[in-house]
Amino acid sequence: MLFLLQHGEWECVLNNVEACAIHAWPVVSDHFPFIYCVESLTYEAKYDEWETCFQKLNRDPKPVTDCIASGYAHEVSFLG
Repeated sequence: MLFLLQHGEWECVLNNVEACAIHAWPVVSDHFPFIYCVESLTYEAKYDEWETCFQKLNRDPKPVTDCIASGYAHEVSFLG
């Protein structure tokens, strides 16, 4: 199945990042600041700097990056 996204490849990448953040930190007050940080970077066209949000928020990147690396991001990003 092929999905075309309005904002290109980065939209797909960041959707997966955000889906994994929600999966890793299911409480809204835990994942929302991270997602807000990632989305804020998109307004500045700094799509590839999303990983800086871990450091900015003092968050462990492992749960999110493990989710992405495992391919599970594709599964959780279509749950809803």
